[in-house]
Amino acid sequence: MSHVPEPGAVGSIRRAAGAIRRARVVVATTGLMVAAWAVTTILGFAFWFLASRTFAPEVVGLASATIAASTLIARLTVSGLGTALAGFLPTYPGRRAQLVATALAVAASLGAVLGLAFVVVAPFVSAEYLPLVADATFVLLFMLGVGLGAAGVVADQILLSLRLGHLQLYRNVVFAGGKLVFLALAASSMGNTGAMLVFGVWALGDAVSFLAILLAAWGPKSLPVAFEWRTVLGLASSAVGHHMISAMRVAPALFMPVLVTGMLSAAANSAFYVALIMTTALQVIASSATFTLYAVGDRSPSAFQHQLRVTLGLSSLIVAVGIVALWVAGPTLLGLFGPTYVAQAAESLPWLAACAVPLVVIDHWIALRRIRQAMRGTVAILVFAAGLQVAAAIAGALADGLTGLAIGWLGALALVALPMVREVVHAATTASPERDLVRIGPEPGGVPDLPPQAAIAVAPLTPAARAALPRPTTPISVFIPVRNDAAWLPKAIESVLAQTHPQWELVIGDNASTEDIAAVVARYPDPRIRFHRFEHGVSILESWNRTASLASHRWIQCLAADDRIRPTCLERIAEAIEWYEPRVPRLAVVLSSCRRLYPDGTSADRVWYGSKPKLRMEDRAYDPAAWLEVCTDDGQPPWQVGSVVIDRAVLAESGGLFRPEIGLSADFEATMRFGAYGHVAYVTDELLDYTVRDDSDGPQRLVFNRARGVGDTVVGLALQNALHVHDEVRGLTGRERRRLIVAISRTHLQRAAQHRVLPHGKGRGGALRDVVRALRWSPRTVLAPAGLVYAVGAVLAPRWLLEQAKDRLVARLHATDVDPSPTVLAADER
Repeated sequence: MSHVPEPGAVGSIRRAAGAIRRARVVVATTGLMVAAWAVTTILGFAFWFLASRTFAPEVVGLASATIAASTLIARLTVSGLGTALAGFLPTYPGRRAQLVATALAVAASLGAVLGLAFVVVAPFVSAEYLPLVADATFVLLFMLGVGLGAAGVVADQILLSLRLGHLQLYRNVVFAGGKLVFLALAASSMGNTGAMLVFGVWALGDAVSFLAILLAAWGPKSLPVAFEWRTVLGLASSAVGHHMISAMRVAPALFMPVLVTGMLSAAANSAFYVALIMTTALQVIASSATFTLYAVGDRSPSAFQHQLRVTLGLSSLIVAVGIVALWVAGPTLLGLFGPTYVAQAAESLPWLAACAVPLVVIDHWIALRRIRQAMRGTVAILVFAAGLQVAAAIAGALADGLTGLAIGWLGALALVALPMVREVVHAATTASPERDLVRIGPEPGGVPDLPPQAAIAVAPLTPAARAALPRPTTPISVFIPVRNDAAWLPKAIESVLAQTHPQWELVIGDNASTEDIAAVVARYPDPRIRFHRFEHGVSILESWNRTASLASHRWIQCLAADDRIRPTCLERIAEAIEWYEPRVPRLAVVLSSCRRLYPDGTSADRVWYGSKPKLRMEDRAYDPAAWLEVCTDDGQPPWQVGSVVIDRAVLAESGGLFRPEIGLSADFEATMRFGAYGHVAYVTDELLDYTVRDDSDGPQRLVFNRARGVGDTVVGLALQNALHVHDEVRGLTGRERRRLIVAISRTHLQRAAQHRVLPHGKGRGGALRDVVRALRWSPRTVLAPAGLVYAVGAVLAPRWLLEQAKDRLVARLHATDVDPSPTVLAADER
């Protein structure tokens, strides 16, 4: 039966709501951007209202012009770097925290240097800026303000590209609220001391907002201190193109207060600046929507076209309503600042508001050009457009002051937007070829299912097939990173020496241990064993990464210093490689099951698997889609870090072994990421003995994450990275995306209950926050009958009831998934 659309207003509203729902990621991110701007604008009004009531108009005019200049320099300095990172970070396989720290350091340094250059040049442009160079303290303060502003531009774009808009909103709330509080305190204690005081509290608010966001993102004990200079320098060419586009887009608006101060007066600029802030609200709608379209929008033609239509429609509607509102209420709002503001800016306000109409077209055109990577031609057009806007504004100001400037600016924008209309409308109404859309970052939701690819039938490695195989000859590198585990290391080395497969090498990387690891290794004079000491200590995951780089064979196996591989481990792995590699397009990784043991040799499986079932694995080769499906099942993986054997080429392509920012689930994330590059062969035999220790870093990291109240669960963060990588490497179907989203939502529901029953949990407050996060990821999962019971119980049920339910679940799961008899190793195996 065909579907007949509902007639009338109800049907139109429902169709519009459905359209917005299908583009919910773009709309939600845009909403957070606009909310951040709204907070800063509302509190900014309060800031300038207090300033206008406390300081003379000349002081406010100079302060606003100085702040506008610092904002202009900050934007012109690093807008391209932030935009380039917004497209690059979501799929960056390396250390994101270090990359972000490097980008912020570069932004702040460049901003401070260009701030100093402005201080030197500005007094020659206009005598109004002479007070800026009269005081060395003002000069240093201005450099600091520009540096912080530049870093803020980059930070906001990075947060939005990583779908952390709530943190961007938080930073802007702290910034806007902090500077208002500081101004009130300073005005009451210091009196009317000039423009330096106004600018100083503005810069102080920026500094406090950065401190708040660093503490919220990393916590006081884990701020990133390393840098990724090479990666940032590698983005230079892309950043330059984006920089020129962004600079030419925002430069005219940011230059207008400077122009008014120089051509008219600082007092006239105080009224113009307030009017400009009011009308900027409308421009922010379009620019926020189009930046979101570029940074997190879908790149499949049909989905992108739909998102483009939604952002065009919403932007146009909001701009139209806003223009009417400002036309009617503008003079009243200006009157709040004083009669002088109404007299000078009321006539120009409607014309400034109307500038938002052509900017809707211009911003969508820029987003299209960014996505199509047509940088050079776009820059040339926008340079001409910026010059035209400034020239028209100057001519208008000479003819009729502020009103003439506003009319001239609107006319120039209309001339610029007119030829762009055709391209934007064509993109929104005509399906674009795939080559026109460059994939810059995956986004869950909104992607239709693709036809399933034909599965490649791969015969499993059965015992009969193994018996018919010749002895394997594939060499394997085993690497062990170690730090002060001299008591454990000998058993790990001896387990490698006991292998039935002789084609191996063992590489041991000493992570600046204080114990004599070299003496331990020297007890084993086998030429296949190599030792390297790193004098500079790093985190455990970074130690894994750099020790892996020492391996020389194509296939490399991880092994912790306190773990052991079974005697047939390397032989079974080599057999799997030689069996599956000729039968699949590409073999990326081989995994095996493991036993989890306490130091005394008794089984730790009961504690390890806890209240989660063990994933059911088969002896087979999983293609990327099948592997992702297995990893998103609700269960605990039966493999561990020492179970991973990976092709070094895949290691290089995927960005390295472990991502330190993932933390506790870095090994789980790595196996999912490797699976995007080829087949994963699984061996169900338990070939690794994994030692469960109370003094290992795993429990410590888990306690630390819970104590910090980290927003993402450790498994959820791993699943998010898998979503990015799999979509970037091979493209995900709608069904795969939904499965990942459900799995992420499920991790938050599970952590909600853990807050109530585990040590260091956050109680009902933490449980409620995780239920909300689960809802944000997948409302359907939470609102399903089972999910709803789980969510309500996690928040409202008494703790004793949750503990009892957990104990019953654990008993039932262990009766089916884990051998009830405890494993005890023989003395020679310990």
